[in-house]
Formats: sequence, C-alpha cells, structure tokens
Amino acid sequence: SYGDKGYDYISYYDVSFLTEDSMGFIFENTEEYDTNYQYDLGWTINFYAPNKINTIKNTFTAVEDTYISAFGSWFEKDKPFTYEIYVNNELRLSGSGNSSYNGYHTVSLSEYISIDEDDEFYIILNNTQLPLIEKSRQYFEKGHSLVYQNNTWKDLYYNNAAACIKIYTQKEINFLKTEDLVKYYKNDSQFTANVGASGKAVTFEINGNKYSRTSNEKGIATININLRPGNYTIKT
Repeated sequence: SYGDKGYDYISYYDVSFLTEDSMGFIFENTEEYDTNYQYDLGWTINFYAPNKINTIKNTFTAVEDTYISAFGSWFEKDKPFTYEIYVNNELRLSGSGNSSYNGYHTVSLSEYISIDEDDEFYIILNNTQLPLIEKSRQYFEKGHSLVYQNNTWKDLYYNNAAACIKIYTQKEINFLKTEDLVKYYKNDSQFTANVGASGKAVTFEINGNKYSRTSNEKGIATININLRPGNYTIKT
C-alpha cells in the first residue's frame, strides 16, 4: 500500500515537484456555462513560438440551440490578442484584448451569439501563444483544428494534436439594455433595445399596443416612434 489508502498529501507550498513549467489555477464560478466545446483533453500541452503572433482555428458543431458567450485559451501577460467567431461561415463577432496574467484565461464576449442545433461555428484566434495538446489518446477529426503557417492552414490532425481553444455556451441568457429616447417630432430617431443576441423576437408595448420586431446581427431591435409630443412609457 502507498500513503493513506493509496493517496498522499503534499502542500501547495512544497517545492519538491517544482519545475520551470509549474503553474497554478484560480477558479471563479462567475458564469454558469452549459456546454464546453473543446478538443484539448489530456495529454501534454506544449507552448510554441512565444512573443510571435500565431493564428489558430477550432471548428465545432452545435449540439443544441444555444448562445456562444465566451471562449478560453492560453495567453501571455499584457500581450494583445484578437479573435473572430463565425457561424456557418458568416462572421458574427470580432474583438481584441490583453490578458491580465500568464496562463489560461476565459474571455467573455461583448455580446451573445445565437446558434442552432447542427450549426457549424469556429473561432480564429491571433495570439502570442501557440498552445497545442499533443500525444493525446483521444481521436481527432480532420479539418477541425488548424494552425496558420507559411501562408496556409495546416491541419493538426496529421500531428495527433489540437489547438487549445474552448468555446463556452449558455442555453438561457438574461440580457436587456435600453436607454431613454428624446425625440423631436417626426424626426428619424428610433427606440432601440439590445437583447444580446441576433434573430430574436422582441415585443415593444406602447400605449397598450404591441409591436413585434426581430433583433439584428448585433442583437439590437428597433422601432420607429410616430407619436404626438409628450412623455411615453415603452415596455420591452
């Protein structure tokens, strides 16, 4: 037998296993994600070409109707990164940022992206890290994880590897943003409601009348206001 029924204890402060590649994890359950789309499950994570902009791409197929709300990967502290997210080959969101620390970081999106079951979606990440999972026992599919090298996409399937990018989704979101509208009589100003996702039905209620609209690709629904001067309350 070994240790206490096969288990042993070591303090976080013990340096016995310390190497130059040691790391720690900070877990913060600030968002409740329903699904984690990923390929980087065990075995060895290696990091290549630090301080150089690297481009990696992971493609997934939606298993249900849901919303993309975040992605995660490995970053260097204070180094810039950019990303693009596509659904069925249509660009739905792009953004940029800087990681506040070295290591794995979950990046919340500026808006939710709605996807339907069987939709194909992918993320392209430009980053100073090139994190790859290698020597894994899992089966990788062709064309699902790529790295851009020498002006062409290289399929990591042939190296028994995958890029370390995860996509997080949520089935239910609670997001609504509106602002008061000051409108001059018969001008072109519109009342807007940001619901955080595109293609969603939005109902506006004005003076007891209801009007249905659909949010655009930026998650915004709009309605024209053609009323006499006065103060009005709009329910969304």
